[in-house]
Amino acid sequence: MLMILFIQYSRLYLGKFLLKLNKGHLGNASETSKNVLFFVLFEVPSLLGYGYFMRYQTYVLLFEVILNAIGIVFCVVEIGFGLYAFIQISSVEDAI
Repeated sequence: MLMILFIQYSRLYLGKFLLKLNKGHLGNASETSKNVLFFVLFEVPSLLGYGYFMRYQTYVLLFEVILNAIGIVFCVVEIGFGLYAFIQISSVEDAI
């Protein structure tokens, strides 16, 4: 039963990850603010997941804390660059 739940969760996470990458690529290639905003919004659950595993795991190794901290840093950087791109693209769309 637990293995089935793990497989289903993995499929959902893979689908979210691929959708996030697709929206980021489309937003960058077509320079549409809607796709970039979806990219940023799909990044927030990943950030919350890293924080959850870092904080609420029962047995946490120092190595896992370091890996989660690196993941959080990358998520924050992606959100920062995504918001910057969203602002820049929105200002160009408003000028047109």
